[in-house]
Amino acid sequence: MYTSLKDGERLLYENSANLLRKFKAIGGKLMVTDQRVIFETDALDLETGLISVTYKKIKKVKSVNTLMVIPNGIELELKSRDKFRFAVWKRKELLELINKKISGKKGRD
Repeated sequence: MYTSLKDGERLLYENSANLLRKFKAIGGKLMVTDQRVIFETDALDLETGLISVTYKKIKKVKSVNTLMVIPNGIELELKSRDKFRFAVWKRKELLELINKKISGKKGRD
């Protein structure tokens, strides 16, 4: 992980994921902390970057299918109306964790 966590921030989930753009999947790592959701691209990918979203900016998170049929995607919809789609591992666990954080409930802390 190249992203530094803030003082007192705790990592709750970390796994490989793909950021899904219209016709491209960008490889990287998805991290969920007690304060935010972070996606960091792989160093070897042509597109590099970082997405960091605090829970108060997330309107909702929902499950989506990738390639229209594969049940391994999630979509973060922000209050700004921006959307980020990811192909992930352990989708159900990840959805529950992020939803608890959005709603302010204690979970997996």
